[in-house]
This record gives sequence, C-alpha cells and structure tokens, in this order.
Amino acid sequence: MLPGWTRAHVPAHIAGNATTAAEMFEGYARDEDIPQYGGSDLRREAEIDADSSRPAAALAELVRDTDARCLAAYRAMPDWDGRAPGVTVPRLPAPLVLAWLFGRGDPGLPQLPAWADGGNAVHSDAQM
Repeated sequence: MLPGWTRAHVPAHIAGNATTAAEMFEGYARDEDIPQYGGSDLRREAEIDADSSRPAAALAELVRDTDARCLAAYRAMPDWDGRAPGVTVPRLPAPLVLAWLFGRGDPGLPQLPAWADGGNAVHSDAQM
C-alpha cells in the first residue's frame, strides 16, 4: 500500500480506475479522447479518499458496479480498426477481461498484441 492509505483505499482505487477506464471507452465510442481521471491527479486522489470512507459493503458494491460499467463500455466499443487492429474482446469472466486488458493475470489469458504491452504482459499460446 501507499503511505497514508488504508485497506479501504485499495478497493476505492480499483473502483476509480474502472470508472475512468469506462469513461475513456465511452468517449472512444463517441470518437472523443477522454483523459484518465479527466487529466487530473488531484481528481484521482480526491475520489479515492472520498470513496475510501465508505463502509466495506458499500465499497464492495462500488467495485462490482464500476467493474460492470467498465466491462460493458469495453465490450460495446465500435470496431478497433485504426486504433487497435486485430484486437478482439475475449469472452471471459469480467475480472479476467480486465486482467487481460491491463496485461496482467493468469498465463491462460489470450495473448495481447505485441504493440499493446511492450512485451511486459503475461502471455499464453491461446488465441483470441
């Protein structure tokens, strides 16, 4: 954890990251470039701090809701041609899609395109 963070800051961060990723995906679908956290580190920190004060059950619900929004926005994006040629959204459970998207996770996940991860993600021989 980061200095000054509590355990509650971790799910608040996860939820905030899913929210800002959804905003970027939704913007892409409208042909807009949306910066992460609106381009503001202060916004990111303020949202994490505010959400970290929620009760545990509310934090768990927030993570579920933001995960669902992020995944729905990702899956609803128009064809990636031009921005991400050859990318197909894998049909996996939501947490694994997000792990795949961010280049993290199990060796059994579909391989990311080489240009997408700089060669740093965990890959398998599975096809997308």
